[in-house]
Amino acid sequence: MKRHNWVRIRSIRLRLTLLSSVVLGVSLALFGCLVFAAVQRTTLQRMEEDIKEFAHKHLTQPHGPRHWERVGDSLRFFLGDEEKNAFILLVKGRCGAIDFVSPNWPEDLPTGDIPEPDAWGSYLYRAS
Repeated sequence: MKRHNWVRIRSIRLRLTLLSSVVLGVSLALFGCLVFAAVQRTTLQRMEEDIKEFAHKHLTQPHGPRHWERVGDSLRFFLGDEEKNAFILLVKGRCGAIDFVSPNWPEDLPTGDIPEPDAWGSYLYRAS
């Protein structure tokens, strides 16, 4: 018969110490995962509120094209390098006329494919 090379622990103290160490390790890992998830969720909620607040300031009043250039510059400054965090900005007025298009707008994306503002309904902002 083949013998297993298992180490047989006979001491009850050693068994209890190993068991408590394993239970403690698992519980600490679980606690760490829960804390990480909570911090990430809170951070994302904060970022979402900042974006909503930023958008609310710019979408509730009519602005000219020069204003949207400054908004694009602010976003580039806020988001960092344009190649790493590329974004595009298209602003259409209520009548459907294009007020502003980002300089880095892709050529293969026609601006006419973007729905008119009224197609989605009015802009709704809920402050929390």
